[in-house]
Amino acid sequence: MIRTLNNLVAIQPFPADEIRLENGKKLYLANVFEEYLNARTAGVVVGLPDKLKFSDDTYMVSMPWKTEIELQEGDRVVFNYLADKNAKGLGYFFEDGVMCVPYEQIYIAFRGEEMICLNGFIIVEPDENEIKTILQIPESARSKSKIKGTVRYAGKPNQGYRDELMEKGRTSPDYPINVGDKVVFHWTDAIPLQPNAELRGELTRKLMYRMQCKDVMGIEINLQ
Repeated sequence: MIRTLNNLVAIQPFPADEIRLENGKKLYLANVFEEYLNARTAGVVVGLPDKLKFSDDTYMVSMPWKTEIELQEGDRVVFNYLADKNAKGLGYFFEDGVMCVPYEQIYIAFRGEEMICLNGFIIVEPDENEIKTILQIPESARSKSKIKGTVRYAGKPNQGYRDELMEKGRTSPDYPINVGDKVVFHWTDAIPLQPNAELRGELTRKLMYRMQCKDVMGIEINLQ
């Protein structure tokens, strides 16, 4: 195992030119176009820091929010597509192609059958927009909301945020969001998961949004 520093996680990335199917077979892709869809965004954890650094001092290496390390060696993780590009630009690589990814850029971890949302992230399935028609519309063609949905996976709330616009200060901790909550959010925070690239078919092939607890504007309450 590699012991990393400065909130970095050592990851052995999966190839970006293949999709692993549920039956174990692989499809190989031509990925010279559309960097966002074809960057390496998943891999296996091979190294972790002892702890995550969080500080109000803007001159120190710090996480943008306060959270705990929930990863373990051997976890499969999904991370921001820019992490690969940034690692190449900064030379953040060990032997055998192992790359360093900032902890805050990791969204999801898989441990056996368990899926863990990290960094205060939640996964939301959007509601269907109501359409009045007598026709049978297939699910793939139905219009999905960009402002309302149901939480399908939820991580631990972040304990506070670093606000570099203030000399000394942190924003409030996240309001806890739970699986099954009906939530309202701004459309700019509804970032679609890319099943073929980000998740390689490991979580879902439905349209899902990822966002953080702090991005939720409201929770619908059933008064009945």
